[in-house]
Amino acid sequence: MANVLTFITAGHEATSVALAWALWLVAKDETVQQRVYDEVLSVAGSVMIGATHVEGLAFTRQVIQEAMRLFPPAPSLGRQPKLDMQLGEMAITPRTQITIPVFALHRHRQLWQDPNAFDPDRFAPEQINYAPAFPICHSVGVRAFVSVRRSR
Repeated sequence: MANVLTFITAGHEATSVALAWALWLVAKDETVQQRVYDEVLSVAGSVMIGATHVEGLAFTRQVIQEAMRLFPPAPSLGRQPKLDMQLGEMAITPRTQITIPVFALHRHRQLWQDPNAFDPDRFAPEQINYAPAFPICHSVGVRAFVSVRRSR
């Protein structure tokens, strides 16, 4: 039961935090506001938007991805390897605690052009080769954030 509560809470918290930051960023950028509005109108028309429309909201998805890059729900991730390994000259054992500074990596100048700017177009299909893998705050595999797995 405790695991179920964790999944429900973690999934909803990460989703609500991501949406709050996305709305804040959009509120500050009239051009992005208009693009999201126009996209919703072109996808849903005059009917109430529903789950069947979500797949067509490509730019809106880019907005959320960019918001999660700028303000990741988890600013750092902790990991512990299962096996001994070598990273450069450093020996890493299963007792080694590894911290991944997600917030810092998402704003690193060598990884992102103008890293502090809100630019949803960096996640446009034609830009995907530039953008590093989807922001790592989402993780992958069994450790992927519940909210990300639910949104796929």
